[in-house]
Amino acid sequence: SVLCPEGILNTLIVEENFFGQEKCSLAKCCFGSFLAKEIEEMGLPLPHSDLVQLSVMHHPSYARTLWRHHGRSGPDNLRGRLMLLMLELALRQKKIMDSSLVSSILNEILSLNVPRTNLLICECIARTDDIKDVFDIVGAEISQITKRLVSSIFQEVTSLNSDVKQCVNTLQRLGKIIVSFMKSGSYNNEVELLINSMYLSAQQCDKQIRGCLFEVAVAISCEVNDTTMKSILLKKSYNMAENEDSLQDRLATLLGNKPNNILGQSGFGGWDCFFKLMQKETGLADSFVIVGGL
Repeated sequence: SVLCPEGILNTLIVEENFFGQEKCSLAKCCFGSFLAKEIEEMGLPLPHSDLVQLSVMHHPSYARTLWRHHGRSGPDNLRGRLMLLMLELALRQKKIMDSSLVSSILNEILSLNVPRTNLLICECIARTDDIKDVFDIVGAEISQITKRLVSSIFQEVTSLNSDVKQCVNTLQRLGKIIVSFMKSGSYNNEVELLINSMYLSAQQCDKQIRGCLFEVAVAISCEVNDTTMKSILLKKSYNMAENEDSLQDRLATLLGNKPNNILGQSGFGGWDCFFKLMQKETGLADSFVIVGGL
């Protein structure tokens, strides 16, 4: 096989008129190929044998068709996979075209309550262009799925038999989901409870997982708009850190100095070190409020 820049491929497609009169693209064909793969692997009939037609058809309408014929009767071992595909199809137009369908899919996901499916569903929603619009329509269902996802993740990270590498990967994915939700103005009311849960989990888990919890907690806390609440959550995040050296090294990297030089010049450590780190990383002013002990 030969690698070729996408721009050149697109130019060749236009010059050779590969798509005919259809308003198609490589990106659309990639999704059409993914759709064909998923449908065939689940043993369902394809609506078209032609890739271009699969790529340009109205995907929300096809999601409704799948729901009508297979929504409550598909194979039990593929239910989560089918629900995820239907949600991706329903959101393909970058906004909700059929709110009752999306609500039905999410309620079916709630009834299944499969952790991996919950994670993939939340990632699918986090990728949409207008998350706020989605939350306005089905926010209650999304919040319930997210709550169950968080609970299952924290049960896993505090388990004695947990896979450290897998837990770190899952926590990083959860952090990206929550940050995406918060950037849209959604999920802000649940953040304090989430950080408290992360703090409690950090006391019971592997050192590497604890370090990941610290990083994710800081990223989430920095998205909080209320200054007082942000200071509370950042201080609780600091208490998840493995040790002060890691904070000082991070601060040294940001300031472009060696740790010993910084410590020799300023002599700070602990919460002072973390506060200076947060000022540097988030652009918080010196007047940023510091609240008392946790």
